[in-house]
Amino acid sequence: MRKMDFILLIDFLTLVAFVVAMIVTYWMFQSIPDTLVATFIPASGLELVLTAVIKVDDARRERKWQLEDRKSKHKNEDEDEEE
Repeated sequence: MRKMDFILLIDFLTLVAFVVAMIVTYWMFQSIPDTLVATFIPASGLELVLTAVIKVDDARRERKWQLEDRKSKHKNEDEDEEE
């Protein structure tokens, strides 16, 4: 399992555990800690957004390298034809 996939799995399991804990808390006390919910959910969302940004940046960088390799390969083929 790749590192990014493992991080996403841990984040998903943490969110599920948090939701279950909030359901149990509500069931027992008829209220939930609003401040905890208001800070945990956005922090988790931010982590997922940053993970997506990293993934998109990696894909963009990989594509750029592929294009550069293709250009250099064509340039080398053109030079070989001239000789």
